[in-house]
Amino acid sequence: MNGCIYVGLLLLAASLLLNTFFHPQVQKSRSLCLLLALTGGMSVILQQDSAGLAAVEAVLGLVLIGCTVLSLLTERHDRRAAQITRRRRAERQCWEEERLQEDLAMVERELENVTENVA
Repeated sequence: MNGCIYVGLLLLAASLLLNTFFHPQVQKSRSLCLLLALTGGMSVILQQDSAGLAAVEAVLGLVLIGCTVLSLLTERHDRRAAQITRRRRAERQCWEEERLQEDLAMVERELENVTENVA
């Protein structure tokens, strides 16, 4: 087996691992993972027997893997930030409801005191 096949198999494996680990949901991340898999597949299918081509393919593959990982990490960070925002919004809403309940109970007590004083 030549170097291009090894590089192609590594790119295919990297694409599979990144898809499995990160579960991309943004189109950019999906496209990068697909491009990574297609690049690896083409390397395996074409089987060019040139050390220079294998080296260039390896460098470009590493750059593509780096871009894909950065995109996936950004996507994961954005999803976590959105989740934290939703959680905080729900907590704030719950706190506001409790506060309204307390205010309502206080008003009812004051109303009872006023009616007792009048009677």
